[in-house]
Amino acid sequence: MDLTPPSDAIPVPADVERPDLMFWRDFGFTPALGTENSAFCPAGHDLTATLPDGVVAFTVLQENAGQLGPVLDGFPIMEMLAFSIGPRKFRLARIGVDCPRLDTTGLPETVHCLQAGDVLPLPTDPGNYLISSLDALPLLPTAVVRQAVGPKPEPEVANSPLFSYSLRGKATEFERRAVKERALLGDICRTGQVTFLFAPPNAGKTLITLNLLTDAIDAGRINPNNVFYINADDSSSGFATKMRLMDDLGVHTLAPGHKGFKSQNLVEIFQEVVEQDKARGCLIIIDTVKKFADLMHKSRASTFTDACRQVAMAGGTVFGLGHTTKNPDNNGNFRYAGTSDTVDDCDAAYIMTPVEGEAEPGEKVVLFKNIKRRGNNAVQVAYAYADEGDISYDERLASVRLIDPDQLGEFQRIEEERSDAEVIAVIKACISEGIAAKMVLAKEVARRAKISGRSAIRTIENYTGDDPTVHHWNYAIKHRGAKQFALLPPPEAEELPVAA
Repeated sequence: MDLTPPSDAIPVPADVERPDLMFWRDFGFTPALGTENSAFCPAGHDLTATLPDGVVAFTVLQENAGQLGPVLDGFPIMEMLAFSIGPRKFRLARIGVDCPRLDTTGLPETVHCLQAGDVLPLPTDPGNYLISSLDALPLLPTAVVRQAVGPKPEPEVANSPLFSYSLRGKATEFERRAVKERALLGDICRTGQVTFLFAPPNAGKTLITLNLLTDAIDAGRINPNNVFYINADDSSSGFATKMRLMDDLGVHTLAPGHKGFKSQNLVEIFQEVVEQDKARGCLIIIDTVKKFADLMHKSRASTFTDACRQVAMAGGTVFGLGHTTKNPDNNGNFRYAGTSDTVDDCDAAYIMTPVEGEAEPGEKVVLFKNIKRRGNNAVQVAYAYADEGDISYDERLASVRLIDPDQLGEFQRIEEERSDAEVIAVIKACISEGIAAKMVLAKEVARRAKISGRSAIRTIENYTGDDPTVHHWNYAIKHRGAKQFALLPPPEAEELPVAA
């Protein structure tokens, strides 16, 4: 419906002394004269005003006045300015001037709401009103007005089958179960979360996990009686060694085939723990996940992660160890083994990979890369541990240490270079063949390596410089500013002292 002012509406000069004009001007309106009909102005009616900010007018035909009543009944203040013009009734009130334009789709079809900027017909024979000015109009609460005129929800559904599963009113119970998220196992596993760590075989995932567990117990972050280490991936001697470590820490060890514990019953046991409200404050370490869930089967993997989620929602923490694919991809990156559900359904997940190079002689370095997180888990972190073959497990466990952040940057650079190795080789081949102009080089590298031009440019730029220990090529500025690339000579080997 068109609510625009009449096209021939003429503002009334202030010196025009017509009783109705003078009344409405004193009331606070800026009256205008016009003969063209507006949406709610009867034919021949010549007095209108544009509603100012913060004023609304409800209008309805006299024959439908009964439908306006229920709308106005919702307002706590009813002393509204009321008048009739022709077949229409009007009711005016104020709302907050900063209120945006109201959505009036909830009004009955016969009731209309005029708002700031809309044209309102004014009586030409004003009588005596209880309201003396616009400022004296009742101020209606904006929220109440929105509710009265806005969209109406569908009526309540009765006897829905979903009602029996509703948790409404149970907030206190879940608040009691919940635990505040905080670091538990280093910066990779936080309380109240489901976290998975994937690593290639013999990379040290169990070793580092047990070292972090020892630190957590020593620091008082968890009660050892609330820790359950499920060892399902070990030799008899390895199991015995870890069993002794767990006993010394006061941690519970569970193993399939012992004391009636079966791997296929873990989901059921988790559900029982939750139902008995025994999950809060507990840490469950699963070594390894594949012994309890078929991660390659979508629905079975989902059933397992759902059970882990129930434990976390009840205040427990689940830390699962898993395997990566046996072989890295062409860029040297490992991927987790299993369907995407395993990672999709957890709170945090890491890929742990060995890093070339040593922090100290005889040490092995592993890098944790975060691939999923919902909390303040570390994006990446690295650990080193003794890698000699003739030391005890206890000594190896004690050797685990966090890599200093300053060192981490160097190990990350090494890891990135290993990932880029295939593209680096292509770039070197192209430069050796005389393809040395930057954009031509990038285009040819992208074609040969089957990567995007953007990725080719990134790799070219990342390894451009004059330090042969970090870079592989550099450029010189040639004619008209063109960059011509050339390979760097290999870094000089350190000279070894000659024996006397």
